[in-house]
Amino acid sequence: MRYLIIFLLILMHSCNQDVPYSMIEGQTMGTTYHITSKYSDVTELKRQVDSLLLAFNQELSTYISSSTISRFNQSENGIALSKVRSPHFYNMMVRSREIYKMTGGAFDPSIGPLVEFYGFGNEKRDPVNLRDTIQLKEKLNLVGFDKFVFKEINDTFVINKPQSEMTIDFSSIAKGYGVDLVCQLIDQKGIEDYLVEIGGESRAKGVNANGRVWTLGINTPDPAAGLRDFISVVKLNNKSLATSGNYRNFYNVDSITYVHIIDPMTGMSKPSDILSATILADDCATADAIATASIVMETEDAMNLINKIDGVEACFIIAPSGKYDFIYSNNYKAFNNE
Repeated sequence: MRYLIIFLLILMHSCNQDVPYSMIEGQTMGTTYHITSKYSDVTELKRQVDSLLLAFNQELSTYISSSTISRFNQSENGIALSKVRSPHFYNMMVRSREIYKMTGGAFDPSIGPLVEFYGFGNEKRDPVNLRDTIQLKEKLNLVGFDKFVFKEINDTFVINKPQSEMTIDFSSIAKGYGVDLVCQLIDQKGIEDYLVEIGGESRAKGVNANGRVWTLGINTPDPAAGLRDFISVVKLNNKSLATSGNYRNFYNVDSITYVHIIDPMTGMSKPSDILSATILADDCATADAIATASIVMETEDAMNLINKIDGVEACFIIAPSGKYDFIYSNNYKAFNNE
């Protein structure tokens, strides 16, 4: 789950515009979505957005037993699918493979067995005993996105897995991808001014009702922080934003802290030096996935990677001495509203 808390610095209606700004909201992917746009037929827009996100969930939700991804996870060896009937699964496989390689495996959609082992998955369990190293090694052996065999045959794609217990979960990129899908729908309608947010992952274009660039607040990375306790504000125009952190979803056992973002290479669940990673990118799926990978990676390695990727910027929040400090990518400050 992501922890960017959106604070819309806008008025919901503009007296000086022919078409007022309106907001629609709903539920998807176990969270909520909010869309603010300059568009008149909001009832029809909401109907189309809900229909789009429903189709998305029918393919990619691990909470729906009949979804495409659930059928794959329940299979013995894998599955063959149509690109036409399962476009979202196909797109997620292609993009996830790219980002997996880009991040050196720090972003890994096959992390599910470890997430379940630590008690952060669909099947809630008691807090883990890390001394159970045998089971940990068994779960780690089920992780590795490069272990899946992905083939394309005309309009069909095939995914095979070497062990039946291996699974795929796109939760670390799905909300960002959902934002991209909704924005594509809005762009097709010719809407030029909007802000789309799903579970904290966002994309903005144009201006708000005040005629200014959209501004989004980034929550203070502290479990005690309020929902409107912002540590920074970002300007966003024709750009996507996602934030990851381990400061809310965690538990302690025997003075050891276990967090929900797990290193897929070591199998370890431990707090990272980066408390919060905010990523800006041209598409929200990329921002979403790289934000997760940044929490897994060493701080310097993550920033070096981001500085090499065109169109991607980052703000890391750390607190080595108990005081918040910021680490920015080369061009991030151009988006900072401070």
